[in-house]
Amino acid sequence: MGAILDLARVLFSPSEVYGRVREAPKILLPLLALMVIQVVISAASLPYVRAAMRAQIASQPESAQGAGQAAETIATVGALVGGPISVAVILLIAAFLLWVIVSVLGGDARFKHLFSVSLYAWVPAILLQVAGMAVLMLKGTEGITSMQDLQPSLGLDLFLAPMMELGAFMGALLRSVNPFSIWQIVLVTIGVRVTHNVEKGTAMSAAIGQWAVLALVGALFAMLGAGAQG
Repeated sequence: MGAILDLARVLFSPSEVYGRVREAPKILLPLLALMVIQVVISAASLPYVRAAMRAQIASQPESAQGAGQAAETIATVGALVGGPISVAVILLIAAFLLWVIVSVLGGDARFKHLFSVSLYAWVPAILLQVAGMAVLMLKGTEGITSMQDLQPSLGLDLFLAPMMELGAFMGALLRSVNPFSIWQIVLVTIGVRVTHNVEKGTAMSAAIGQWAVLALVGALFAMLGAGAQG
């Protein structure tokens, strides 16, 4: 139970939490807790996902609307099932990236510890989704006119979008630069430094490198998704 409570404690006492991780890294319980939280968030977002799908279906030719309705059902199932699975996969990849970077930088990288670090540092990403849900609730389902509306602007795109035309790739990349991602980088930096006893610069380089790769991959998927919808 303590490993699950540490998901909240890491926001206020990260060094203390990662001190426990250094002694005994925890993976299963915090991972399951994060997956359950993701299911709850996905369930709460379903009305908005359906509204976006209906808007997309309405813009299609009548002959294609039957397939569009099937896609709405698939999207609903995907949100509930794919959401928690994607969290587990992303965290596994994040831990692997951190392990590679720490190893390259000369540290004695321990995968289990870095997986645990990545798990606890994922909490700001959960808070980002909660903030996004709050924005969607303020809009209401009637304010959802496309799939893009499901990703409110909470990063640099919020300031740059009014001044320039952002493509899917650049929009997603700028969206990934936000207060929550910076918070996540700070937590990873502290986690690597405490669990592996490396210099702060080395830990920060590993954290920024992990974030940069994940941000670029996410932006690439956003571009591919926009191309498929177009």
